[in-house]
Amino acid sequence: MWYYWNHYGYMNSFPAILIGGPPHSGKSTLCYSLSQALRQRKIAHYLLRAAPDGEGDWTHELENAAVQPVRFKGDWTQHWIDVTCRDVAQRTLPLLVDVGGKPTPDQQAIFDQCTHAIVIAAKDEDRAPWVEMTQAHNLLLLANLRSTLAPLPDRAADPHDAGGPLVGEVSGLKREAPAPGGLFNALVERVAGLFAPFTEDEVLRIHLSRAPFQSDPGSVHVVHFRDLHRALRPGDPSGRFRLDDDIAPALALIPGDRPIALYGRAPIRLVAAIAARRDVCWQFDARLGWLQALRPTVCAPDDRSYLNHPDLIIEPVESAPDTTTLVLRGKDLYLNYDALQTLRLPWIAPDRRVIVGAPGGGKLPQWLIAGIAAAYRHCAGVEAWQAQS
Repeated sequence: MWYYWNHYGYMNSFPAILIGGPPHSGKSTLCYSLSQALRQRKIAHYLLRAAPDGEGDWTHELENAAVQPVRFKGDWTQHWIDVTCRDVAQRTLPLLVDVGGKPTPDQQAIFDQCTHAIVIAAKDEDRAPWVEMTQAHNLLLLANLRSTLAPLPDRAADPHDAGGPLVGEVSGLKREAPAPGGLFNALVERVAGLFAPFTEDEVLRIHLSRAPFQSDPGSVHVVHFRDLHRALRPGDPSGRFRLDDDIAPALALIPGDRPIALYGRAPIRLVAAIAARRDVCWQFDARLGWLQALRPTVCAPDDRSYLNHPDLIIEPVESAPDTTTLVLRGKDLYLNYDALQTLRLPWIAPDRRVIVGAPGGGKLPQWLIAGIAAAYRHCAGVEAWQAQS
C-alpha cells in the first residue's frame, strides 16, 4: 500500500466510490443506507456529501417534521469544488461520495478523484448520461440501479452480470427507512468486499502509525471512542453513548495528567465535555487527518474583534440568567481549519455556563467544537449542541 504526505498528514490510496444520479432518484437515501450497513459490519469508511445541499446523516435520523427547519441549500463555488477534490484525493478512509444530481463540467473534477461508481435513477434515459460520465472519468462501474418507491418482488442482481456491474431495481427508498431487498444486499456485499481490507482495527493501526506523536506514543493518551463506548457499555453493539449517563464515567476513564488525542465518531456533547476538562492536543478528522487542537483566543470583556472573522459568525445570546449560548454560523459551507487558527471568541464571565450551538444542524466539525470548549474551561460549565453530530 502506497502512502504520501501533505499539509494535513499522511493519506493513502483507499477506494472512493462515487454515487450519482439525477435529483430525487433516492441517491442520498441509498448512500445513507449503504453507510449504515457498512457500519453494522464494522467496516471503516466515510460518507462524504460532496454536494453543498445541506444534507447529511442527520436528515435521515431526525423526524421528517424536524428536518425541514434545519436543512438548507448552498451554492456550488470553485472553492467548494477545490476543497472537495482535495479531500477526496487525500482521503484517510475508504469513501462513499455523494456528488449531487446535476454536476457541471467544472464539478466533474470530483469524479477524477474517485475510483469506482454506483449510478441510480428511476428512468433508463436518466441513467445513461451518468454511466457515460463515469466512463469518461475512467471509473469502474459497480452498479447501475433503477429506483422506484413502489414495492417490488425481492430480487437479486441479474446472474448474467456476474463479474460486471450489478443491474436491477431497488425499491422503497425512503428517508425514514433503510433500503430493502436482495439487490441492495448484493450491493452491500460488493462494496464490503472492496472495503474489506480496511477493517476498523487495520485503519486504526495505519492512522496511529502515521500520527504526529507516533515517535513517542506514551506521551499522549489516545481516546478511541469505539473502545471508550465498549468500556462504558460492554455488550452493547450499537456504539451509541447515552449522554446523560455516560459523560461523567467517560471522563473518569480519561487521564488528566497527559495530553489527549481524540479518535473516531462521537456525539458533539461528549467531545465538548472532554475538551473542557482534559488537555486535548490532537484530533483525527476523517477529511483532514491528524490535526493539532484549535486554540482560540478569548477577547477581553470590552473587545468586539470576534465579530470580524471572515469565515465564522459568532453571536453570544443570554439564553438563561446564568447561561450564555454561543450561536455559530459558517459564512461558507466549508470551514477552513487554517483560517480558524486566528479565531477570537467573546468574553464570557467565569460564573456563567456556556452552550455552543449550531442551528444549521450537522455542520460544525469536532475540532472547532473542542477548541471552543477548551477556551471556555474557566466558565462554570461548557456544553455543546447540534441537531446531529
